[in-house]
Amino acid sequence: MAALESLIPVLVSTSRRTQSGFIAAPGVVITAAHGIDPGADVSIHCPGYLHSDRAHVVWRGDFERGDPLEDIAVLTFNDREGLRLRTRWIKCLPHKRLPVRVLGYPSASSDGTLQSSELESLDAEAVLLTEDRSGLLQLDVKGSLPLDSKGWEGLSGAVLLSADGQVAGMLIKAKPGWRHDRLQAIPTQAILRPEINQLLVEADAVPQQAFDCPIIKPALIPTDLEAPHVPVSWFFQSRRAVVPFVEEGRIDLMASLDSWCEAAEPLGVKHLVGGAGSGKTRVAAELCERMARRPGWITGFSSERVQDQWAVFTPNRSLLIVFDYVHQWEQEVQTFLARITTLIDEGRLKSKVRILLLSRSEGDLIERCDYRSVLATLQRRSQAFTIEIQSYAFTGDQRQAHLEAAFRAFCSPVFSPITDPILPDVTDPQYSSPLLVHIAAYFGSQGDPVPSPGTSDIQFALVNQLLQRESDIWLNLMNENGAKTFRSRGQAAAAVLILSLTRPRLEEAAALLTASLDFDGTNPLDRSDAVKAVSRLYPSSDTAAADPTRMDRVGALEPDLILEHLLATFPDRNRLLSKLHDHEMLRAPHRARFLQVLALSRDHYPAVETDFQKYIESVLSSLVEEDGDTSSLGELLVSSMPQILGGAVTKIRANEGNRVADYLASAIRCSSTSPALAETCAEAALFMPRPYPELSNLSLALAERAVEYAETVPNEKAVVAMLHLLGLFQADCGEWGRSIMSARRAINILEDLHETDVDHLHLKALNLNLLGTGLSKFNRESEASSALKAGLSISDECRLEYPERFEGLHEELSANMARMHFGTGNVTKALELLRTLQGGIGADVFPLPLLNNLGLFLQKNGELDESLALLERAASSCRRLVEKQPGAYRQLLVEILQNLSGTYSLLDRRSEALKTSKEAVEHAQYLHKLNPTAHVELLSSALDNLGIDLKATGDLAEAVSVIQQSLRLVEDRVEEDPTLRPSQAKSLSNLANVLAISGNLDDALEVLTSAIHLQRELVAQSPQSQGETLREMSDQLRSLIKALRARDLMFGLGRMEEE
Repeated sequence: MAALESLIPVLVSTSRRTQSGFIAAPGVVITAAHGIDPGADVSIHCPGYLHSDRAHVVWRGDFERGDPLEDIAVLTFNDREGLRLRTRWIKCLPHKRLPVRVLGYPSASSDGTLQSSELESLDAEAVLLTEDRSGLLQLDVKGSLPLDSKGWEGLSGAVLLSADGQVAGMLIKAKPGWRHDRLQAIPTQAILRPEINQLLVEADAVPQQAFDCPIIKPALIPTDLEAPHVPVSWFFQSRRAVVPFVEEGRIDLMASLDSWCEAAEPLGVKHLVGGAGSGKTRVAAELCERMARRPGWITGFSSERVQDQWAVFTPNRSLLIVFDYVHQWEQEVQTFLARITTLIDEGRLKSKVRILLLSRSEGDLIERCDYRSVLATLQRRSQAFTIEIQSYAFTGDQRQAHLEAAFRAFCSPVFSPITDPILPDVTDPQYSSPLLVHIAAYFGSQGDPVPSPGTSDIQFALVNQLLQRESDIWLNLMNENGAKTFRSRGQAAAAVLILSLTRPRLEEAAALLTASLDFDGTNPLDRSDAVKAVSRLYPSSDTAAADPTRMDRVGALEPDLILEHLLATFPDRNRLLSKLHDHEMLRAPHRARFLQVLALSRDHYPAVETDFQKYIESVLSSLVEEDGDTSSLGELLVSSMPQILGGAVTKIRANEGNRVADYLASAIRCSSTSPALAETCAEAALFMPRPYPELSNLSLALAERAVEYAETVPNEKAVVAMLHLLGLFQADCGEWGRSIMSARRAINILEDLHETDVDHLHLKALNLNLLGTGLSKFNRESEASSALKAGLSISDECRLEYPERFEGLHEELSANMARMHFGTGNVTKALELLRTLQGGIGADVFPLPLLNNLGLFLQKNGELDESLALLERAASSCRRLVEKQPGAYRQLLVEILQNLSGTYSLLDRRSEALKTSKEAVEHAQYLHKLNPTAHVELLSSALDNLGIDLKATGDLAEAVSVIQQSLRLVEDRVEEDPTLRPSQAKSLSNLANVLAISGNLDDALEVLTSAIHLQRELVAQSPQSQGETLREMSDQLRSLIKALRARDLMFGLGRMEEE
C-alpha cells in the first residue's frame, strides 16, 4: 500500500482491549486515549512489518471531562528497526469536504482478544462542521462497511489519509449505536498541539506542513479534481502536480540540487532560471517533496501571511524554502538572509538553511563578474553563499517523456477521457516547453485535435484552444443556479482579465468591474457575485484556496502564458485597458501589476507592444507621484526592467521624446533601496548605450544603483567595474567633478589589491583614461597628462598579448593624449600622435572621433585642404549615422560641424561656414533641451561659432544677439560648474570682437576687460593650456585701444575743424 511509505498503521494492545494507531515518527505512536488506561501495559504490533514491542504512555489527553478532542494518547517504543519515515499533515477546513482513507484494524474485542490482524481501509469524506475549526471531523463512509458493527471497536485510533498520503486526523468514535455510515475523528490541528509537537521534535520528525513552520506553505497544492467547476488551467499549474514529475533531462539537475541541499555549509542560496512554462517551479516543488522525505528536513514555498516572522524565525530543523518569482519577495529574502546570517554569527543556527530562488531571466551581471551571491544583501560572506544559474533545454527525448507522463495522467477517469484517446504528435520544435506538451496531451486524452507539426504558431493555437475550455468553466460557475452574472462569454472573460490585471482587494474589485465594463444596468449584487466567482477559480494564495473565508484579494488566471494570451486576444482590449487605466480607484499596486502584465505579455505577443508603449509613461509617472508608493515601484522595476527600458529606447528612436526614460530614472531614484532592485539596475547598466544623450540621465540612475549592488558582493573588481561605469555616465551628464571622484576611488581600490592579472590592468587603464579626461576639463594638465601616460604605459604593455581588450582603449588613450598636446599648444606633437595612430589603424577605417580631431589639428596647423577633406568626410558619415541612431552620434556631429565651419571660414567660404554653423546649433539645441546640465558647453560653443560666421557675413546685430545668448547660457551655470569658465571667457572675447566691429568700442572695451580678467585667473591655474588664449586676448585689446585712440583723435580733429 502506498501509504506505508509515509507512515505505519499499528495494532495497539492492552490487557483490556486492542485498537488501531499509527507510527507518526521514529519511536512515536499516536492512538485514541479512551482505550489506554493510565498506567496500563501497552504493546504495539504491525503484522508482517514490525514485531511486537512494548510501548510506554508519555502523554494522554484528559478526555474523561467530556472533551472528545482530548481523546489522544502518545506512546513511545524502542525503534530497533531504525525506521525512516516521512509523515505529512494536512488541515481540514470548515465545510470543505476532503476525500480520505481510514487505515486500521477493525477486528478486535473489548476483552483484548484479536479476531483478525488484517489491515482494512474505509473510503470516506471528512468535513469539519464548526466554523472555529476546533471541533470534530464528521466522516461520511462511501460503499459498504468492512465488517459487522461488533468489530468496529478496533478502528479507534485509526489514521485518516488524504489522497496524496497526508495525515488528516485520527478516528475516535466507531462503536454501535451510531448511524451505520457516519463516524467521528479528531482533526490534525487538534492532534498537533504544542505538547505532542515537542515529542515529534525530539524524535526528529516535526510535521511537514506550513502550520508547523510559519514562513512556508506546502510545496504542492492539494487539489480536488472531482469538485464542480474545476478550471482547466489548474491542470497545468506546477504546484498542483497533476502531471507526475518527469526525470528525463533533469537527472543531473536534481542530483546537483540534492548535493547542494546535503552540503555541510550552514547556508546556501541557489538561483534557478527558466522561461514561462519551462518547469522551474515543478523542479523546485519536486525537490521539496524529496527532501521532505528525509529525516530532519522541512520544506516548502514562502508563505504570504507572515510579514512579522522573517526577522525572528529560528529553524529547529534543516529548512529548504523556495521563493518563486523572486522579484516579488526581495524584501523577505533580504530580511530572512539577515536573520540567518545573524544566527550563524552568534552560533545559534543548529541546522542547514537552503534558499532556492526562481525567476524568468538570469543575471548577466552575476555571470560577467563572477559574483557568488544572488541578492547581494549583507556583509561580504562569500563562504555562506552558493550560486548557480541553471537554464533548461528541451530536447526531443524530453518532449516524448513529458508527453507520455502527461497523457497517462490525463487518461485517468477523473479527467473523463474518451474511450480511444489519441496520443498527439509533439515532434515539432515549437513544442518548446513542458507546459505546451502537457496541454497537447490533455487535448489528446479528450480526443481533440492539436496543431500538427508545421503549424505556423503552435503555442498560439494551443493556448487559444485551452482558453476556450477555460471560458466554459467561467460561464458555468458564474451562471450556476440560474443567476446570470454576465450575459456573454466575452463579459466573463473581461471580468477575469480585469481582476487578473490588477489583483485588487475584495472591497475594490466590484468597483473596478463597474467602471470597466458595460453591465446594462445589472445590479451591484451581480458584480459582487462575479468577484466571488473569479476568486473561487483563481484564489490569491494557497491559504485562500483552502479556506475562502480567509481571502483578502482576488488572484489571477494562471499559468502566466494563459493570462497573456487572454490579454493579447481580447476583442475589445483597447477600450477595456483605457477604462481600467483611467479608473479613479486604480492605485499604485494595481498600476504596477497592470504594467507588469503588459511588459511580460509583449515578450510572447507583439500585439500588446502598442498598449505597453501607450501606458508605460503614464503608469511610471503616476507611480513616481502617487502617495510616495515606492514598494510598488520597486517590484515593478525588478520584475520588468528590461521591458520598460526597451520601451524607453523605442520611444526615443521613434523621436517621441525621452519622458519615459526620465520617469524611469526618477522611479529608480525614489524607489526604496533594495538588493533586488540594485542587482536589476546593475544588469541593465551594463548594456546601456553611450554616448546616448536621451538616455544619459537614466543611465546615471542605473549606474548609481549598480554601485550599491557591487559594494555588497565579495568582489572588489566588480566594484571597480561599476565605479568606472558610473564615472562614464557622470561624464555624459556633465558631472565631471563626480566622475573624477569615481575614477580615483576605483584606482585606489585596485592599488590596494596589488594584483597584476589582465583584468586588473584593464580596469586600471580604463579608470586612468577617465581620470585624465576629467582632469583636463578642469585645466589640470600636469595631473591629466600623468594619468593618461600611465594608462598608455599599461596598454602598450598589454595590447599585443590581449588585442581584443586593449586595442580600442589604446586608441582612446592616444586620442586623449593628442588632445592634451593640442590644448597646451603643441599642435605638432598632437598631429604626430594621431598620424601614427592612423597609420596603425588604417586611413579607411579611422574612427570618426579621431578623424574629427585630426581635421581640427590640421586646421590649426594651416593644412586647410587636408583638414577640409577629412572633416567633410567625417560630417557626411556622421550625418548618415545620426539618421539611423540620432542619440548615439548627434553630439559628435555637432563637434565635427563646428570644426568644419572653422575650416570653411579660413578658406573664406563664408556661406558654407554659416550654413554649417546653423546646422551645428540646431543639433546642439536639441541635446541641450534633453540635458541642460550636460550640454551647456556644447551649445555655447556652437552659438559662438555661429556668431563669428554671422559677423563674417555682415549680420552684426544677429551676431551680437547669438553670442549674448551663448554668454547667458554659461553665466547661468558657471557658479555650479567651474569647468565652464573658459567658455565664459571665450564668449566675452567673441562678444567684444563683434561689438568693436559694430562700432560699440566702449562696450567692447568693458566686455573685453572682463574677459581678460577672467582669463588671467585661468592662466594662474593652468598656464600651459590657457596662456595662448590670454595672448590672443591681449592682441585683441591692443587693437581695440588703437581703434579707440583713432576714434578719439578723429573726434578731436573734427571738433577743431568745427571750431
